[in-house]
Amino acid sequence: MQRLKMMFACWALLGAVSLGMAVPAQAQVVRQPITKNGITCYQHVGGTYPENGFYYFCGDDNDPNEEEVLNSIRAALNTSPAVNAKMIGNDATFYIWKNSTYRATYNASKPPTQAVLQTYYNSQIGIEGDTFNFISNIYSTIAYTNGFPNFHLEGTGNIQHTALHEMGHEYDEATGFATANPAFSRAVSVDQVYMNTHAVNPSAATLRSTYGYYLNPKPNNIPQMWTEAYAEEFAEYMIAQNPQNGGIGTPDPAEAAALKPYFKASSLYVDKNIVDGRQPTEAELVTVNAGNALPGCTLINTNSGWPNQNAYYCGTNPNGDQGNINAFFDTLVNDGQGFLGTQNQNQNPIFYLFPTATAANTALVALNVAMTANTPSQTFYGAGVSAVVETIGKTQVAIANRTQHEQGRWLNQYSFTSPSGNTTLVSDSSGWTTELNFDIVAFNKLGGCAKDVNGVAVFSGQNDYLGKPICSGTKLSSTYSGLKNWNVVLKAWPVLSDTQDGGATGGVFAELMAVQTGAQVVVNQMYAYQDTYLGNISGEFECTKAVISGLIESNNPSQHLPPSPICPAY
Repeated sequence: MQRLKMMFACWALLGAVSLGMAVPAQAQVVRQPITKNGITCYQHVGGTYPENGFYYFCGDDNDPNEEEVLNSIRAALNTSPAVNAKMIGNDATFYIWKNSTYRATYNASKPPTQAVLQTYYNSQIGIEGDTFNFISNIYSTIAYTNGFPNFHLEGTGNIQHTALHEMGHEYDEATGFATANPAFSRAVSVDQVYMNTHAVNPSAATLRSTYGYYLNPKPNNIPQMWTEAYAEEFAEYMIAQNPQNGGIGTPDPAEAAALKPYFKASSLYVDKNIVDGRQPTEAELVTVNAGNALPGCTLINTNSGWPNQNAYYCGTNPNGDQGNINAFFDTLVNDGQGFLGTQNQNQNPIFYLFPTATAANTALVALNVAMTANTPSQTFYGAGVSAVVETIGKTQVAIANRTQHEQGRWLNQYSFTSPSGNTTLVSDSSGWTTELNFDIVAFNKLGGCAKDVNGVAVFSGQNDYLGKPICSGTKLSSTYSGLKNWNVVLKAWPVLSDTQDGGATGGVFAELMAVQTGAQVVVNQMYAYQDTYLGNISGEFECTKAVISGLIESNNPSQHLPPSPICPAY
C-alpha cells in the first residue's frame, strides 16, 4: 500500500511553519539514537503514543519535519478516539526517512553497494510512502527519475499529508480492512457512476487518467481494490477537520478535482468509519443517493440482520415468483451457519434476484457493472454485489444452486488472507491447486461414456449446458471427441472455467462449494439442493470437497481432509 506522487513537476518547497497546536507537553520525550550502517534513526520514547517507541525520525538533525509530521499524527489521533485506540492497540509505527536509500541502508544486514542502492532507488521512483503490517514509511525526499541519485524535496505539507494517508492504510488494516467490505466497494461504484454522469470539464475519463492512483481499482488487491481511495479520503478528512494555524497537511489535487465533488458515498463511509468505527446506515447512504436498493428492487424481508438487509427481489410479479423468491431467500438464510455465516455477516454482500439478465443489467448500470450474456448468476467483487436471474431465455434457472454458487465466490475470497493483508482467492492458493490436481488425475481415469472396470461412466446420460448429450452411445459426441474427462467437464459446463472473479479455478471452487453446501444437511442444516452442472460428477472430487467442508464449518481447510495417500496434505 503506497502513496505515489501523481505529477513530477517541480513543486515549490513549503516553508516549515510551526503549527502551534494545543498538544500536551512532551518534555519527558527522549530522542534515542539507533545507528545501523551509518544511518541514524531517532526513536521517540518516554511520551504518549506514538512517542512511546512508535515514532522514528531518520533524517538530518534540526529538520523541522521531525516535529511537523508528528504534529499531524497527534492531530489525527486527537480528532478520532476510534483511530487513536486502533493505532495504539496495533502498535502502529511511523518511520520518517530522509529518502529511500536511507531506508535501504538502515534496514540492510550489511552496508549495501551502490548497485543495490540504485536498484532500490529505481523501485521507489515516485513513491512518497508505504504501509505494511502496521509499519508506515514516509519519505521527506522522493526518488524522482532514473538518474540516481536524484531526489525531489517534498514540502512539509505534502509530507504531513503522506503520513496521514499511510495512517489511513493502518486504520484500514486495524479495522479488519474496511476496504474489504463489499459495502465500501458498492459506495465507490456508486461514486464512479456519479462521476461518469456529472463530470464534464474535465471528464470522468480525464480524471481517472490524471488521478488513477486513487480513482482506479487495484485488481491484485482483491477484495481491497479500493484501498488507495480509502486512505486518501482518510487523509483528506483529517486535514479538513484540522484547518487551524495552517493545517496539518496539504490536500492532494485529486481531492478538489474528483474526490470532494463526486466521491460522496465512499467519503461518507470513511467519515463514519473514522468517527464511530462503523459503516453508514442505509438511511445515511440514501442521503447521498447510495442506498443498496437498485432501481426496481425491494427488500424481501425488512427485518434486521443477515440476510434480511442483504436480499432484494427485482421483479414485477412477486406472487407468481414466490417459489423462486423462497428458493433464493431460504438459501441465504440456511447458508448462515458455521464459518459460512461468519463470512456472510463480515463481508455483507448484497444479493439481487432478477427475472432476466436484461432486467439485471438495466438496474446494475447504477453500479457500473453488467452481467455476461447467458450467465445465470454473477458476482462483482468491485461493486460488492451478486446477481441471480430466474430464467435464461425460456430455461428456468436452478435458483438455490446459483445462489449457493455465488456464496462460494464470497467464501473463496474471504477465507484466504496472507500475512501482508493482501487478500487473494483460495482457488489461487497452492493448497487448493494441489488437491484439485489430485482429484482431476483420479477423475480422468474413470470411464467417460463407456463403463470402466468398476462400472462407472461419468457422462452417461449427461447433457451439456446447451442441453445436448455429451455421449453418442458409448463414445463421446463429436463436440467432445478426443478430450480427457476433465476437459469435457470444462467445455460442457463453461461456468466452471470462467475467470470473472479473477481466479483461474474460481468457478470450480464456487460450484463445488454449492454441491457441498447442499450436502451438509446434518452439519449446517442446509437444504440438499440438486446440483445443476456437476450432477453425479461432483461425487468424485473428494479432496477438494473436503477442503470446502472445512472452510464452510470453521475456515480450516484440513479439518475433513482424508490423509495421504487418499488426499495430499493441504
